Amino acid sequence: MQNSVPSVAAPPDASEAPVTLDVTGLNCPLPFFKLRRFLRAQPPGVRVEVLSTDPLAPGDFAELCDSLRHRLVETRHEGAVARTVIVVGPAKA
Repeated sequence: MQNSVPSVAAPPDASEAPVTLDVTGLNCPLPFFKLRRFLRAQPPGVRVEVLSTDPLAPGDFAELCDSLRHRLVETRHEGAVARTVIVVGPAKA
């Protein structure tokens, strides 16, 4: 008789390629709301890259991460586009 061990999915690895959310061309408050909805649909540990052109969006994203326990890894600007990398935190109880 074989011992069968149930397979358990490994948690997402934050070092994997990020999932991208493109909110370029949108102005406040749309990037914030779209990111909040997007993050809610992701499991903990997923790395998300957000592309935005609204100059206020990166600050809004930082506040969102603080309030919902996500980890903001970095924000860098490439011309008019800001690339913000976030790791999804634990599900809110």
